[in-house]
Amino acid sequence: MFLFWQGGFCATSMDEIENKTGVLKPSLYRCFGKKEDLFLKSYDLYETELLGPLMARLDEGDGLTGLKNFYQHLVARLNDDDYPKSCFSVRIASESPPVESIRRRVAGTAAVVEDQLYKTVRRGQLDGSITSGLDPRATARMLMSALFGITTLDSVSDDGGMLRDASMMLTAILSAGETKAA
Repeated sequence: MFLFWQGGFCATSMDEIENKTGVLKPSLYRCFGKKEDLFLKSYDLYETELLGPLMARLDEGDGLTGLKNFYQHLVARLNDDDYPKSCFSVRIASESPPVESIRRRVAGTAAVVEDQLYKTVRRGQLDGSITSGLDPRATARMLMSALFGITTLDSVSDDGGMLRDASMMLTAILSAGETKAA
């Protein structure tokens, strides 16, 4: 998973996978099929091990608390040196691989995340923790854009405080409903 995460689908070769894992290419092909299938299995692992626990944060507490916990968990993971910089999904989406099944899979995951963000915003509006004057679908899309932005910034910056501040301001804006001009 980490080889695809760090190098992207296109730049990661089966030779590199063989060298890093010690598993010979014929065995890799026999077990996983083509490189695309190996990538999709790696993406399954990412969704289960990393994205699943992140998404579970959205269900914690009221809507605003769920969003705060989601972004706090994201920033903590981005600052964890055990993982590559950025986000696997964002890395692959920005690469725009020429394989339709991979593009569809990453787009499908992004749609699921957006839908969960939408449901969390809606829940927050109903429980009063998020201002009701915001369009929940547009807000979810803004939160997705922020997610992509924060994870992209992580790939070029070592300033964890910047990521933390950005995520805190994002949820503060939602709870306040209005921002004051500086």
